[in-house]
Amino acid sequence: LRRPVFPLPPEGRESVFVFIDMLAAFKHDPFLKYFYFMLALHIGFGMACAYYSPFFLMEVGLNLKQIANYIVAYNIMLILGMLPAGKLVDRFGARPLIYVMVLIYTVFFLMFVFFTRDRLWLITRTWAFVGLGDGLFFVAGNSALYHSLPEGRARMGALGLGPGLVFLIMGAAPLVSRIYL
Repeated sequence: LRRPVFPLPPEGRESVFVFIDMLAAFKHDPFLKYFYFMLALHIGFGMACAYYSPFFLMEVGLNLKQIANYIVAYNIMLILGMLPAGKLVDRFGARPLIYVMVLIYTVFFLMFVFFTRDRLWLITRTWAFVGLGDGLFFVAGNSALYHSLPEGRARMGALGLGPGLVFLIMGAAPLVSRIYL
């Protein structure tokens, strides 16, 4: 790893990051729209994600092997969804793919009322379906971030703020949902 990483490329050596650059990113309207959408999206996901496995263990009655099976199906479809996502983003843009992902997640959450221990096939297929949505979203979401970046030093702040926000929310949201529940 040392050879490809060091020395830093000229862009990395010349760039200087100052914390105030994060705040400057909020003055750029496309990034602000991206930021608010990601905030709303990940608050919901963050609150729900921590409870997927306990829900399927305690409410549905699946065992750990059955949970592992739907997670494998999810990850296979995630990878397969990412393969064509780049071409789809190039052709249609990130926004339509993000709309498709939101639709997929809406169907996913509506399917929870049909999940029972006897319908493992439905659970596995639904998780595979949502894996496809996540594959599309990972590519489209990054494309949306890059297309929303401001110019100049605020660009570095936005690049730190965008993904940082997701990690922060995904870490804090389960705590909020625990207090709520």
